[in-house]
Amino acid sequence: MTRGSCGSVRTHSFHLPAIGVVVRIARTMDYWDDAVKEVDVAHWLADNHFPAAEVYNVVQPLDVAGRPVTFWRFISGRPGDQRDIATLGAVLRRLHATPPPTRFTLPPG
Repeated sequence: MTRGSCGSVRTHSFHLPAIGVVVRIARTMDYWDDAVKEVDVAHWLADNHFPAAEVYNVVQPLDVAGRPVTFWRFISGRPGDQRDIATLGAVLRRLHATPPPTRFTLPPG
């Protein structure tokens, strides 16, 4: 198991390599709505065959000891570099052309 932090340490991540899962644990229930939105967005992107992080197939998020917990499929790869800028541009164009979700709203802009 490897451990890491995301963002401004609002969540901790644990990689479970034996099953190819990343477990994200938020610090407090103040982040519950964020966890729900992240899972909703991941399902929407998957429904649109968009190449993005995928949730692990369990009901989530879970409330574990007063902390929102989500489960994600591990993505192996390499750090990006300058050669990836054109690819990123194409992916962003595709994202902006994706039909908006119908089960939740995205922020404006």
